[in-house]
Amino acid sequence: MQPAMRSAHPINGILMICLLASISIFSLATVRDYMRKQDTGLEMFIDGQLMREFEAHFDQTFFLRDFAIRQWSNVQYLLFDEGTSGVILGKQGWLFSNQEYLWPQDFELAFEHQLDHISTVQQQLSRDGIRLILLPVPLKVGVYQQHLVSRPDSRILTLHDTFVDALKHRGIEVANIHADLNESSEQVPTFVRTDTHWTPEGARQAARSLARQYPDLISDVPFVSRPMGDVVHQGDLLNFINFAPELAPDFFAPVQLQAYETTKKVQAFDEQSLFGDQTPSLVLVGTSYSQMDLWNFPGFLKEALQQDLVTIALQAKGPNQAMQEFITSDLATSMTPHTLIWEYPVRTLLAERPFANRVAQKLHF
Repeated sequence: MQPAMRSAHPINGILMICLLASISIFSLATVRDYMRKQDTGLEMFIDGQLMREFEAHFDQTFFLRDFAIRQWSNVQYLLFDEGTSGVILGKQGWLFSNQEYLWPQDFELAFEHQLDHISTVQQQLSRDGIRLILLPVPLKVGVYQQHLVSRPDSRILTLHDTFVDALKHRGIEVANIHADLNESSEQVPTFVRTDTHWTPEGARQAARSLARQYPDLISDVPFVSRPMGDVVHQGDLLNFINFAPELAPDFFAPVQLQAYETTKKVQAFDEQSLFGDQTPSLVLVGTSYSQMDLWNFPGFLKEALQQDLVTIALQAKGPNQAMQEFITSDLATSMTPHTLIWEYPVRTLLAERPFANRVAQKLHF
């Protein structure tokens, strides 16, 4: 009868001892260097804060950390065809945010809070003579379903329409750009293959779609958008991929986008243009879809609506924080805008949790 396990080779034990010794030496040196930088080490040790901060510091400085992450990511991709937390791999090098796949358990409550907050904003703006038009940015998984390997919950794929219907039911004006982005995506990419955002062409189509639905907003101030050359864009979803590029080169293929600049057409000056009131009466409030220069969404809106506008947009803060930025600024009273376009990504409904009551209490112009 053979033994259940043969004796390990001595070299294995020696290698293990060397590895443990190396980690111990590294740890001791790291502890010493870390402690030297702390002014309140004893107090932090007593309340447990020192251990928590050191664990985070050790994790970032451990010399095998990056190597271990890369190798585990390679295994994840080879065995399970997965990226890392935060990204969903699609077909033909397309990447999708996992935010667009996760259906929150408390969605119904959060959804009502979001709608209540939007209604409160609309009522406050209306009392000050400002018209609100909400522009929901569709989910990327909804526009490019043909590139999905696995389909998300059916409620997610219909969330855009659910949101639009709920807004209209509350009497809130909506610019529904989903169909136009879908149709345009057959000719040019309207979302970046490796990014959560739309392309400049997607932003242009969104602006044109809004102008078609609200022709009363079109004025007579000529703006024109001119191409400024190609830009190689590193999509934000690539930050969530740690496996070796040679395992799946399609995901790492460069994405080239056409950059644009929008300027007012040169016209002969007259007395009104020199001395008249030139303050824009249109405001765009939004997120990184409006804030990032590469998308040029404010510029395309100027071109489509033929009028100037003021933009308040925040990156990585969400549409509600951007609206709060507008509310706490003096623009609402100083420039007295007649219309506010609120760019509102639908994925916000999946990512943000209830907060409306807290924000609504601060709505004072």
